[in-house]
Amino acid sequence: MQLLRTSTFRLEEFFDQDLLPYAILSHTWGREEITLQELEKPESIALLAALKQRINSKKAIEGD
Repeated sequence: MQLLRTSTFRLEEFFDQDLLPYAILSHTWGREEITLQELEKPESIALLAALKQRINSKKAIEGD
């Protein structure tokens, strides 16, 4: 199984004996769904990392 590691935004392959707890989320990306190839692009990873940092900063400011 491939899972997206949220700390690096990279797909990692896991096998039954190594499988970590995970969650499956439903998603929409507008009219078109993002492809695996688009997700693996360095600019997509950088964008996701920046969004994560912004969310974490907002949580820190709000005291969450």
